[in-house]
Amino acid sequence: MNREKNISEPTLSTLKAASLFKNGFSIDWLIQLMEEKPSVMIEILEQATKDKILEKMNFSKFSFSDKEIKASFKKQLTSQEMKGFQKKITDIFLKELPDDEEKADQLADILLDSENDLQQCRWLAKAADIYNHCFQIKNSIKCFDKVLDNLSRIEGTAACELFIETSLKYARISDVEFNIYKIMNILNQALEKAENRKDLKSLSLIQMQMAKNEWYRSNFPEAIKLFNRGWEISKTINDKKLKSSAINFSAFFHYWQGYFKEAVDLYESEISGSDPLIAPRFQLMTDSVLGNCYTMIGRAAQGFGMINAARSACLKAGDKFINSINSLTMAISLIDIQRYNEAKPYRCVSSKLSPFPKKISQLHRKISS
Repeated sequence: MNREKNISEPTLSTLKAASLFKNGFSIDWLIQLMEEKPSVMIEILEQATKDKILEKMNFSKFSFSDKEIKASFKKQLTSQEMKGFQKKITDIFLKELPDDEEKADQLADILLDSENDLQQCRWLAKAADIYNHCFQIKNSIKCFDKVLDNLSRIEGTAACELFIETSLKYARISDVEFNIYKIMNILNQALEKAENRKDLKSLSLIQMQMAKNEWYRSNFPEAIKLFNRGWEISKTINDKKLKSSAINFSAFFHYWQGYFKEAVDLYESEISGSDPLIAPRFQLMTDSVLGNCYTMIGRAAQGFGMINAARSACLKAGDKFINSINSLTMAISLIDIQRYNEAKPYRCVSSKLSPFPKKISQLHRKISS
């Protein structure tokens, strides 16, 4: 393009670096990135704006005037320049941006298209955590996928630990996609790493996650065997967080097998109760399932109270996925005690998002009959 001719080397270098920012860039970021004086950077940006290469978004933020211009500068980056700038930009984002969607977007945009080392995998896992916190579950899964793929080619204790940690996070949220074969393949890799390290806590959690997914594909004997292994290991470790996770898994397995009273008895003997305003997502799912168990043993008021509390927390947080599960559980609970008309408002639940596919068809049949 004519407007790109006769650009000075400092300006060219600055614009090439700026092409790596996804949603525009601030002058402060470029000053840090290029290690240049503010006066020099202002002059470069003002001239690029006059030449219609850049346009101002506000007094301190700029963007390229169109995608083609941005792409033309990005193509001029050497692999060495790109790698160096990506590292610096990631450092700037981690330091400057709050943990929100913009930070996740900016980090993921840089790291999803590159072969990442261990530190970069940590950064991308951070982006995945932010997406998950913002309920951008598919984006979170995409980042976790990339982290696991890159880590599979990195050796060492730290990489192994991050792979196990990421595998468990992936398995916790991957119900939204239901790619059971892929999830089990990842968990098997994590299991092997945990066994080699004699990491009992991870072994317990991995086997219970595997049990959940075996149950989803109706491999019930294997699911129960895996769950029992994980449950037995959890009882040998003095870890409150692991104990809470194990009890939550136990609630699901008792529920799935129709052992409603046993699920309630275990819950009441081990947990004093969680605050639904601060409970993690898995705890909210467990509270809904336990609410259904209370309903099934004749304690409907207590059961509906638990489900409603969890549902209110989901609505307040804007968590549509867990809220869909709570709505489905409420409908199932009402149907189980033959209150069909009251169940109808809760039936608009996506079968794609729910971990209870067999209950969905049953739900619609009973409501429609």
